[in-house]
Amino acid sequence: MKKLLAIFLLLSGFSCNPYRPYYFTHYHITASYDPASTSLSANVQMVFVPGQEYHDSITFQLNEFVEILSLTAQELKYYEFDSGRLVLYIEGAVMPGDQIHISLTYQGMIVDGPDKGTMLTPDKLWYPVNPGITKLTYSIELDLPEHYSLKEPGILKGQRWHWATKKPLGYIAVPQGTG
Repeated sequence: MKKLLAIFLLLSGFSCNPYRPYYFTHYHITASYDPASTSLSANVQMVFVPGQEYHDSITFQLNEFVEILSLTAQELKYYEFDSGRLVLYIEGAVMPGDQIHISLTYQGMIVDGPDKGTMLTPDKLWYPVNPGITKLTYSIELDLPEHYSLKEPGILKGQRWHWATKKPLGYIAVPQGTG
């Protein structure tokens, strides 16, 4: 069964290696989050695969209360981040299906959204969201306070939880936690 699954994944083009082809945008997120204070530190490695053309810029939404510590991407001239709008200004046109590799590190308080003080829900814009992304995969390594645990299964190593998507989704879902 495992051998059959590996052959299917190879033939379908799915990969967790950022240097192999993706048919979906992929996020690898390493983060530390404290639900009590809503403090987040994150590093996002993204392989952005657009479904539309971008001629001079690509826009993402990211929680306006975070501070960007570093951002790199191929073809990047410069970026602007204002009121939660992150704009990457690019050298040349990006065509549908192209791959843009983006590395982003940021930190801050995630206090927006209806569920203040709880886990990282998509409405809190805790990861960069492009409105053109309809399908994405992800893998996440999340440090939580020692007394905090996730309700859904994940792999726990020390205080770091690990999980990933098994199929492409429309958003990144963090399991609800208790603490």
